[in-house]
Amino acid sequence: VVGLVNLEFGGYALVWGTQMLEEIRSDKRGLCKGRKDLKRLMGEIFPSSYTKELHIKLQRLHQGPFSVEEYHKEMEMDLLSAQIKETREATMARFLHDLEREI
Repeated sequence: VVGLVNLEFGGYALVWGTQMLEEIRSDKRGLCKGRKDLKRLMGEIFPSSYTKELHIKLQRLHQGPFSVEEYHKEMEMDLLSAQIKETREATMARFLHDLEREI
């Protein structure tokens, strides 16, 4: 699994994946048997401040100069990145709250 991660990411994620692979090979960590294990391992690496920053970014998001589609896409990406699961109604309210009134 970590080998596949290396193919998809660059920068720090590539370094992390390489280190993780080396630790698995040297038996310092157990094998990653699925998404749940990978999520746990990534949680050990990335600080909670990363999650906080994603929540702050999402709260500050507003349509501004973006088109409605661009704004919606950015909001959806931020929700996925922060792993926020909310009802459709809550997402709709979030979307409408920061939508420019003059369309």
